[in-house]
Amino acid sequence: MNLGTTYDNYLQDFYDDEAETDIGTMAHVRYSIDTKDYEEAESANSTITGENQAAVNERTTNDIYLDTWAKDIYTYSQDQYNLLSGIALQNPISGGPAVYTARVMLGVDYDDFGTEERLSAEKQTLESFMHIYPNPASNEVHIEYSLGENETGEFILADLMGREIIKQKLNSDESTLTISTEKIEGGVYFVSMKLSDETKMVEKLIIAQ
Repeated sequence: MNLGTTYDNYLQDFYDDEAETDIGTMAHVRYSIDTKDYEEAESANSTITGENQAAVNERTTNDIYLDTWAKDIYTYSQDQYNLLSGIALQNPISGGPAVYTARVMLGVDYDDFGTEERLSAEKQTLESFMHIYPNPASNEVHIEYSLGENETGEFILADLMGREIIKQKLNSDESTLTISTEKIEGGVYFVSMKLSDETKMVEKLIIAQ
């Protein structure tokens, strides 16, 4: 780490120290998952010591993700479901980013005051507001949607870890949104629509490159 300042040695020492902690290990696991090096991700994840609740949650959600979604398995055992549910209910401040990962993996949303809203709904309800095609998509994807008069919304494309890839405002004057997927890595994503800052619907989108 060389920024050309008198603090470079201190910064490098800090970086080296953090790399040996759970923070550095968790960052390494996320990088390995992003690069689809799942064997390395599993190895590194097993070394997370769980110094606090956020680290414990991270290790747990990583384990479940690597055992399921990384293998294109989208159903859980009862134990896995219970673990994810327990994490999803936690406050993100103390529970860490894994709280949001658990919520994405379960398809639920909480307002952090104890109210649960299941993101998935009956297909008829989803299609009356949002319809995605083609799915799988290669070059681009079209989203047809319907908003109430003078209502505004937000389109979000997120990866399996809950990280937002694309976010765009929606308005009631239009009914179709076209998104280029050419520069997005192939895989499984989630498309969601927020109305009045509340997530109302989610659909799974496969991008085939």
